[in-house]
Amino acid sequence: MVSYDGNFLGGFESAETLINYWTGNNACGDTSIVINIPDIADDGITIEKREYQNCADDTEVWFYTAEDQGHFWLQPENDLFASDHIWRFFQRHQLPVDPPVGTEIILAASNLTVYPNPANQFVQIKTEKPDHIQLFDAYGNLIEERTNTADWKADISMLAKGMYIVRTRQAGYQLFIKN
Repeated sequence: MVSYDGNFLGGFESAETLINYWTGNNACGDTSIVINIPDIADDGITIEKREYQNCADDTEVWFYTAEDQGHFWLQPENDLFASDHIWRFFQRHQLPVDPPVGTEIILAASNLTVYPNPANQFVQIKTEKPDHIQLFDAYGNLIEERTNTADWKADISMLAKGMYIVRTRQAGYQLFIKN
């Protein structure tokens, strides 16, 4: 979730710049399906969803805009629960596991703990047993990794504000927010 116009000081690109990056990266083309989500909750928030489909390698890009939302995370009482939509998207588009294990990746893994969330200086990453742990930015760029570890206190103080992904070979994925 980013401010629509971005935030130069916080290191965020504008929402349109990010969408152009992902649609270009995934070879989606310029055509999207626009879905207007009705304001059934009567909270004054209007939501538009743009779906870019038929992209390379069965990828897709979803882009939501929320008018009159203010600065808060959309909750279950709103017409769209942001966390739920993020999880459903990532469940549809999971990254491959190296080496392939032949089992479904658990997205919100109970044996992977990432805290605090949101975080500012450090994020603690714990798994039940030693694993290969990787930290990615929202663009999918590998930032740092550790091998054969079950407990990593990652220094995130120099990272830009935004959403990051912790990926492990055995325990799945978790998202966290750097603020």
